[in-house]
Amino acid sequence: MNVPHASWADGYDRLYEKSFGSFYRHLTDLTLEVILTQTRPGDRVVDFGAGTGRLAIPLSRQGRQVTAVEPCVEMLEQLQGKDSERLVHVHPCRMADFQSSMQHDFACCVFTVLLYLLDDEQLSASLKAAAASLRPGGRLLLDVPASSLFHGVSRSGPDFSRSVRVDPIGQDRYRYFEDSWLLDDAGQKQLYQDEFTIRYWPLSTVLQTAETWGLLLRKDMGHVFAGSGANYLLFERHGA
Repeated sequence: MNVPHASWADGYDRLYEKSFGSFYRHLTDLTLEVILTQTRPGDRVVDFGAGTGRLAIPLSRQGRQVTAVEPCVEMLEQLQGKDSERLVHVHPCRMADFQSSMQHDFACCVFTVLLYLLDDEQLSASLKAAAASLRPGGRLLLDVPASSLFHGVSRSGPDFSRSVRVDPIGQDRYRYFEDSWLLDDAGQKQLYQDEFTIRYWPLSTVLQTAETWGLLLRKDMGHVFAGSGANYLLFERHGA
């Protein structure tokens, strides 16, 4: 099974930082600010699609009890390598498969995690798991990528080259191709290639599915994340 990003987990952070620079850092800082405002020290937070810990690690250092859910073991290894205090609890599984005996105060599923869900069953199971992970009244921050994000990227500099191609294959699905390189500390070129399928989800479909599992829209935060290319939504879990 080809898990997205497994082949270039060790270069993921640097490639994104070099590709998107200050915007990448701003989006991270803005997301952290929103989550910290919505939570208190000691609160339990689950980060779905945690990747290399861009949110999980700083949140844990701000006193949140963070669980990182990520299907790519190689990405979690990068997270754990940065988490020197071992503050983050990791779960190497898909969002849809996550189960916990604890209920969380807050959950996040951001930075285009939804586009890796390829059919209605996966979307429904993932939002069901998110709802089940929350206590009644707990909140979920979710972003829904806009169709404008499904395009290629070409960036380069003296120490890197990033080339991403995104080809439509029908039924709101796209094939993603990564062909990039970075210079390591020894000046050697490290090649990174990947290929996998992603999907565009209409906002109406996500909202309807979320409501099915008791996740009711509390606030549209699009104005806060203007220019991100995604709809940011804050849900609240209703029911027992």
